[in-house]
Amino acid sequence: MGFRKMALKIAPGRFHSKRKSIWKKLFFVIISIVVGFQITTISRHMASQFTAKSQIDFDSNLPKKKIPATVEQKQISSDMASEITTNDQIDFERTLQKNIMEQKQEQKQEQKRISDGLLSVYDPTNAIAPLWKCSDEFSLEAADTKFAFVHVFKTAGTAVNTFLKDYAVTCGASFTKIISCTTLDADSVRARGEWKDCTVLKGVQRDGKSMGTDKNRDANQKMIEQSVDMVGGHFRLGTLDYLRSKDGSKTKVRYLSYFRDAVAKYVSSVVYVKKPKNWSREQLVAFIQKEAKANAKAGKYHVKYAEYLKTPWQFEGKLLKSKDIKWVNMGKEAKELASLIIKNLIAYNVIIGITERMPDTLEVLQHVMDPAGEATEVFTKNGMVDAKGKAQIKKSNVSPFSSSSIVEEVKKDAEAYAALVEYVKYEQMIYDFALEMHIKQHKAVMSLKNRSRV
Repeated sequence: MGFRKMALKIAPGRFHSKRKSIWKKLFFVIISIVVGFQITTISRHMASQFTAKSQIDFDSNLPKKKIPATVEQKQISSDMASEITTNDQIDFERTLQKNIMEQKQEQKQEQKRISDGLLSVYDPTNAIAPLWKCSDEFSLEAADTKFAFVHVFKTAGTAVNTFLKDYAVTCGASFTKIISCTTLDADSVRARGEWKDCTVLKGVQRDGKSMGTDKNRDANQKMIEQSVDMVGGHFRLGTLDYLRSKDGSKTKVRYLSYFRDAVAKYVSSVVYVKKPKNWSREQLVAFIQKEAKANAKAGKYHVKYAEYLKTPWQFEGKLLKSKDIKWVNMGKEAKELASLIIKNLIAYNVIIGITERMPDTLEVLQHVMDPAGEATEVFTKNGMVDAKGKAQIKKSNVSPFSSSSIVEEVKKDAEAYAALVEYVKYEQMIYDFALEMHIKQHKAVMSLKNRSRV
């Protein structure tokens, strides 16, 4: 029996226990090697991660180098910036347009507060009462009434003067024009002699022949009393207040004046004044935008109507020169001036013409000057609606650029247009009131016509 077998016989458990112990040791050695390798790998990975982060932190503290953008990147950036700018501009212009609408609403409310009191008691009867018939005898003996057209600058004056001349020729009345007469003072009106600086232009006599010559001459109040039935031109409301009839009584005077949307009127005046300079459309628009912004910023307002509709008596004691006539006024002064003009329109029973409503205005004028319809053709020829329901719109003194086209260009600068609306707001206040007067006058005439047909 060998030693091994004998040993197993004697102590078999002890031998197996020793063999198991060896395998266990071998197993733990292997495990230790594997675990050690894993720990080393993990440590190296963590170290590399830490090193990368440190490098990033380090790099972030270094001065940045600009990397040139590609053409495509530049185009994308430009497009994005353009889109942002365009959107901002659209928002800005929408805000301004909203402000313009609010301004207009405020103006209407302000005008309404004033007009409600005056228009509520306004009776158009005296303004539209028939003055004479076309077949009446126009002579010195019959000349106890005059018709006076106060031509406000850029309110269809040329067309109206043409109509009055046509009427004079057809009906045997006399007509002449007076210009440069807005500086006539109260004392000169009272004196009833020569009106210094007031110029009479060639007119029409009662027999249809020309009145005067092509040469201009000073206006003479006595000549107007004796030889003129109708006068039109640039003079003030109230200038004819001291005319006398042949028997020495005060001559009755019926005044007519036209009104126009304030923005269109102002733009038209700029286009006309700059016409000799041959300005381009772009130059006109730029000038209007610049002027509007400057005046609005300074708190100034355009009230050109004051040159014609503030009476000589309201300048009492002042020797007027052209430079003294102010139509750009500060806020409070402009508002008071507008209110005064509105009251004058009522006090003088002015027939109101509206440039944008020429056919309706001519219907009122026919009722006043031709109630029997003897000279209907004169009225339809000059813009009144005819029997077929059509109106001939006559254009005169045409400018190189229409006011409406210039206004549309000005509107493209929303800030400038808002400033322009603000600058002429008291002119618009006068226009809005005059328009309400005109509507009342026209309604009254149409009512009388409808009654006469029944």
